[in-house]
This record gives sequence, structure tokens and C-alpha cells, in this order.
Amino acid sequence: MQKIAIIGTNGSIYGFRSLGIDIFAVENKEQASRILNEKSKDYSIIFIEENFYEQKAIAENESGKNDLLSVIPLPLKGNYAGTQFAKMNEFIKKTIGISEL
Repeated sequence: MQKIAIIGTNGSIYGFRSLGIDIFAVENKEQASRILNEKSKDYSIIFIEENFYEQKAIAENESGKNDLLSVIPLPLKGNYAGTQFAKMNEFIKKTIGISEL
């Protein structure tokens, strides 16, 4: 169950397919939340475009369905708001032990 997925707008996430990451294109937060809910038990890591990331919805999806799931927001397509930088930094530290961000 070491699968990785990314949720975001088609133009932002299409290139990740070449890295072996499963992509799920969405157009709004409701679609992103539905996909996250449906796929949360099948993946270990789900990256989600930052403008679709909602803390409350993520907390609900991370609780109980899959203990190994990490949901990580990504600033894509010029939509960087900086609100999730600490979460990304924490994930990197947890994964490799250090972070240079």
C-alpha cells in the first residue's frame, strides 16, 4: 500500500503522471473532498493542490480510515498562499529526518 496520488487541476498535476503518481483532476473543493474521501484508504500519501486543501476535511479523512495516510498540500500553478509551508516542512522532516526548507 505504498501508493502516491495527487489531487488538483488538470493543468497543474498532469506532469506528475510521468513520475508514477496517480493523478485525480478536479475543478473545485467539493470534487477534491469527494476524491480524497474515496481514495484515502488506497494510498499512503496524497498530495493536494493548496487551494483545494481544507484543514477540517483533511482531519476528518485522516482520522480512522487509514493510519498510514499523509495528506500534503502543494502550491501549484502560481497559487502559493504560504499557508501550508510548515506542514510540508514537517512532512519532509518526518520522511527523511532533516529539512532544508
